[in-house]
Amino acid sequence: MIHWTPFQPVPKANEIADALATLPSHWSLTPLWEKRPYREGWQTEPFIPHEEIAAILRQGEERISKRTGHPYRAFCSGYGLRLGDVSGGLLAVDIDGSSAQDVLTALAETSLPETVSWTSGKPGRRQLLYQISDSYREQLQCFRRKTITQWEGVTANPGELLELRYNQHQSVLPPSFHRDTGEYYWLISPEEINIAIAPAWLCEFLLRQCDSSPRKTAAPVSRIRSFSGEVSGNHPLSTLLEQATGNLRTEQIYYWPGHQFQESGSTWRGYCPRHQSQSGTAFTLNPQTGEWYCFGCETGGGAIQYRHFLQGGNGNPRGQTFRSLVHQLATEAGVDSDSFPPQHHQTYQPTDVINQPYFHWETPREGTMLAVKSSLGSGKTTWLAKVVSELREEGWLALGHRNSLLLQSCQRWGLIHLQTEQAFDLINVPDSQLALCVDSLHHFSPEAFAGKNIILDEAIAIVSHLLTGETLKQKREEIIQRFRQALQQAKRVICLDGMLTDWCVNYLHELAGTERPLVKVENCYQGMPLHIKCLQESCDETGKGKRNDRSPLLEQLWQSQKPVICTDSQLEAEALDQLLAETGKQGWRIDSKTISQPQIQTFLKAPDDCIKTDCPDYLIYTPAAEAGIDISIENYFSDQFCLFFGVLQTNAQVQMMSRVRDPKLTRWLWCSCYGQLNQPPTRFQLRESLTEAINTFILKTGTSLLEGKDTSAVVEQFVKEVTAAAQEIHHQTFCILQAIAHYEQSHLWDCLYQALVKAGHHVELISLETSPEAKQKEKSAKEAVKHSNAEAIYYGNCRQGKQAASLHRLLRKQLPGIEQTSCWGPQFIKRVVYDDRDFIAKQERFWLIHHPDLAQDMMPSAWYSGIGQHLQQQWSLIQALIALDLPLLLNLETTWTHDSPQLQRLQQTLQERDLASVLKLNPDSSAPIPLFRELLRLIGVKLTRKNGRYRINAAAWYERDRLAILACLDRRWHTQSFTNLSSFISQTH
Repeated sequence: MIHWTPFQPVPKANEIADALATLPSHWSLTPLWEKRPYREGWQTEPFIPHEEIAAILRQGEERISKRTGHPYRAFCSGYGLRLGDVSGGLLAVDIDGSSAQDVLTALAETSLPETVSWTSGKPGRRQLLYQISDSYREQLQCFRRKTITQWEGVTANPGELLELRYNQHQSVLPPSFHRDTGEYYWLISPEEINIAIAPAWLCEFLLRQCDSSPRKTAAPVSRIRSFSGEVSGNHPLSTLLEQATGNLRTEQIYYWPGHQFQESGSTWRGYCPRHQSQSGTAFTLNPQTGEWYCFGCETGGGAIQYRHFLQGGNGNPRGQTFRSLVHQLATEAGVDSDSFPPQHHQTYQPTDVINQPYFHWETPREGTMLAVKSSLGSGKTTWLAKVVSELREEGWLALGHRNSLLLQSCQRWGLIHLQTEQAFDLINVPDSQLALCVDSLHHFSPEAFAGKNIILDEAIAIVSHLLTGETLKQKREEIIQRFRQALQQAKRVICLDGMLTDWCVNYLHELAGTERPLVKVENCYQGMPLHIKCLQESCDETGKGKRNDRSPLLEQLWQSQKPVICTDSQLEAEALDQLLAETGKQGWRIDSKTISQPQIQTFLKAPDDCIKTDCPDYLIYTPAAEAGIDISIENYFSDQFCLFFGVLQTNAQVQMMSRVRDPKLTRWLWCSCYGQLNQPPTRFQLRESLTEAINTFILKTGTSLLEGKDTSAVVEQFVKEVTAAAQEIHHQTFCILQAIAHYEQSHLWDCLYQALVKAGHHVELISLETSPEAKQKEKSAKEAVKHSNAEAIYYGNCRQGKQAASLHRLLRKQLPGIEQTSCWGPQFIKRVVYDDRDFIAKQERFWLIHHPDLAQDMMPSAWYSGIGQHLQQQWSLIQALIALDLPLLLNLETTWTHDSPQLQRLQQTLQERDLASVLKLNPDSSAPIPLFRELLRLIGVKLTRKNGRYRINAAAWYERDRLAILACLDRRWHTQSFTNLSSFISQTH
């Protein structure tokens, strides 16, 4: 089967267009999307010159999306012959299956004469073309179509029929595209033979169809029955769906342009998007109830089932698909809900709106701030290069979050990269033109920013890095202060982002000074949409669907001639690089390990030039490089494969996919259902509730620790300081970032799907057969990479990148003396870094609940830990475990059952003391043993069962690696002070 969408030319577009010259010039044709005419009123529109259809095949035509209102370019897949009077009285006899030929033989009074004929290439399928003589044409003006499945005892097989088509119908002509066979073929072309005159018996048969009295049929609405979705009643999804459909007109919900609805009593009738319906009445819609039914497909429902039907599904969508479709309708309706993505944090209210293929705006005036939202690939940075050139005599600072992006920007804007060029002597030069990561702002004095023009490209990523970036842990406060000073003293501030939002602009404007004039521009131009095949699930040999199986896409990857791969998994990137290299291909991998290599640095500065020069067989890039890549070369790569494992958030995923600009590229997408949170997501997903949760945590913790130890004045001062910090713009913006992050991590697949649809891209949900062979190849390659990397970490090998040496030092710092134990080696490192990433953290929790006094000594540093969100979550977890007195239950000789009084008291304590939410447990629905097992899992202890009774697994308790880590923690925490909370939280994971 050949996949095609109207957003790209069909594989043999030029051949199909050239074939138009061989057709009779008077034949009236209509362009098609596969078998379907798509132009409104195609049955009655004026004659279309054949040259115009050829142009649509080759170059496409501009159309307006009924759903989004945005323009897009669409191509046709071929053309159909408009039958009946419009083409001089042509009749098509469609023999759809070998048994349909038997029906025709029974119907025919004499043999049909040889005539022009063609086939789709499928067995038993062909069409015959006949000319209705002038003596019958006037009488047959009322005839449109007749289907016959039985005649005089001869019955066609199910799914096969004989069809006679005339006025207001069409037949697809060769060599138009066919999804299953590739194209239609002439059996006898019009160049070989003249069209035969239809025999009299056939014309008389058609006349009898015109004279037949119309049969009464039951009201179609009776076949339209209510289909319930996955949820009902007071469920938030049900409420959101009701609000969304209530805000949309019927035409907006049932938006497929090919329906071409006609009123028929109280219902609308039209074409079906899933099967060829020559009558145009198979699809029936009741506009009063919003319910539909297709008589050909024998399925129906409401809005949600319709959207599922358009995507190739049948019946009621379930789970993730259902949620995604509800979100899609809500987005189109402009409906927001506290239970769904915080979309008010994705809004952007511009002061000026433009619609330009390539962004252009006047040079910002001195003393102003300009915010620009314009889609990826719309020329924002090219426009900015002209502004920099125009103001070449002035000082410039381009601030970013990744040096890879800044290196490419330096090439475009003519700036000097601070670190790469070691240009520190230019910091205090007023007209210097520098680019640097915000991490380097501590090199600047406040006076060095005076009079500079500040560029913030990828503004959202910069703000996110500023407030949550791991590399700023120890110097975040100083860097934020320098960042504020830079914006306040800037001559101009220019921030750009393809997904710019109000919260981001508001934060930057607050730092720059709200008295500074602000101009917010949005370029609404919608470029060529991407065609994305999104793997919804794979199916095994039993037909069972699997949501997280990406093996079908890996199978496609092996077959791709020149693939470009983007992934947010370092391990996946290395494994795919190894597998592709084993096939003899030579390509590039751009990630944290390779990005410092001279060849990769050269590539980042001029990607298109390097590709043209070196002609790589494949390209793999990860988040370490994605913000620095802008690949505009077309017709080079054959496919793009996007594999997202939950490391990136939605905006970053969309941007990463779009770094390869070629609109004709086929893009294959797999995304994990959920993100990889370092800690389980909180219940809070909106800024206000999350702010309240953090503040409540701080206040409760402070009170519990200080009560009885210090005076109330200390508590009061603590509360004042924390409250003041919470009111700062930094804290508020951080809470917005966290609210968005927590929602997206919990609904990763949904959010990405909705973002792509909202951006106007064509997303096709696909289901493919699983590939055990591809899965095994990937697994073996990953294991080999893990072993190799573990050895590099063990030896602190800098040749494999700074990461190996850094992890070597970090592990020895976290586990003092581990290198002197017998467990220290590549296998141990593989276990704690890859196979069981939470292994060290579990032993840390075990150690801390056995030393509660030391744990409480560590706690004061959590009060002022700033924006270290994971530290606060970890402490809440440890505090809850201490409150449960778990050490009293850790006796290897004790046996347990569901009726054990101690476990029942444990369950009761969880319920009464509101600890279950912190520990992510549900004591109401869990039996005592499963609840106990989950608590033990958090501290690295296991249960074993024998004869219906449970006890602590002694083998796991005395396991060598575990005991070695606990001994290291003894050395670490009995010798350290606890002024810094991060000293006790494992950062390996």
